[in-house]
This record gives sequence, C-alpha cells and structure tokens, in this order.
Amino acid sequence: MGRSILILIFSMMLICVGCQSKQQINNDKLVVLKRSGTENKHEKHKEVTDKNTVLAIKSVLKKGDWKKSKISMTIPPDYKIYFEPTDGSEALSVWYDVWFTNEFAEVYIEAQNLYIKLSVEDSFALRDVIQ
Repeated sequence: MGRSILILIFSMMLICVGCQSKQQINNDKLVVLKRSGTENKHEKHKEVTDKNTVLAIKSVLKKGDWKKSKISMTIPPDYKIYFEPTDGSEALSVWYDVWFTNEFAEVYIEAQNLYIKLSVEDSFALRDVIQ
C-alpha cells in the first residue's frame, strides 16, 4: 500500500514538473537586438511572440555541436537575441551573439564561451525570424 502511494506521488510530481517546463517554454518570447552602425551598439529590433516560431528557434539553437571556445570576431555581432519569459518570472536570460557570414549563421554565447556555426538550413530559418 505504501509503495503504491509513493509511486502515485512521484508520478504526480513528474506530471507537474513536465507541465511547468512546457508552460515556461511556451510562454517565452524572442527578443532581437540589431547592430546599429559599425560599433558594438545594438537597438531593439523586434519581439517574436508566436509560440511555434519561438520553439523552432529554440530547437535550432539547442541542436548542433556547440564547441567550448573563446572567440574574437573582427566585427561586433549583427544581432543579439535572448528569450524572455512572458509569465512574469525573472529567469536569467542567455544572450546569443549572431553573425551572418555568407550562407551561415555563427552564434556565440559569451558568458559560457560556447560557439556554433549553424547549417545552411538552420541559418536561413534563424535569419528569416530575426531579420
């Protein structure tokens, strides 16, 4: 009897955690800042609130082979993007620096020294959303 109750409680906890995680993901918006001029100054360019679009960009950024590397580009990023919760929570945002070179998007998370060069397909998907 006691074991059944523990299993039931554990199952309910997993369901609650899963629902909260999904809710937080679905409530995010993508904030895009665009470089103005040639200096490292970025201005708010747009906010993307469509849930499917935000999830698609999160998916693009999560997959791939992120490399631990400190990089230094010759020009400031074309864009800076981050995901902002819309549920009133104050979660820490991860800032992504984005450069478009030829057909590829290069993305860098300075705070974690993580770098990735996206595939052509993923680069176009990201470009379509943030431009």
